[in-house]
Amino acid sequence: MNREAIESFVDEIRDDMPKLRRAFAIMHACLDDRDATLEAHRLTHSLKGTAALVGVGTLSQIAGLQEQLLEKLVDGRLTMDDQLRDTLERLVGPR
Repeated sequence: MNREAIESFVDEIRDDMPKLRRAFAIMHACLDDRDATLEAHRLTHSLKGTAALVGVGTLSQIAGLQEQLLEKLVDGRLTMDDQLRDTLERLVGPR
């Protein structure tokens, strides 16, 4: 993997992780906030794809699992509760 691609990936993570944490904070405060859920899904999808492109397979797999949960929230197959919210937040990792 070339250095430029990895640096771009690191920059993307630095920009997107606070946005993802913010979306989860909104979801924490308001369990049915659709805009926050859609934003979390978009950011997670992007993270999954970019991680796969730069060869960070484990991160891509974790983001893929998180994306699946968020997709189920978006399309109504799951409803947000404290346990699901906590799981999603743990998948993002420590601050």
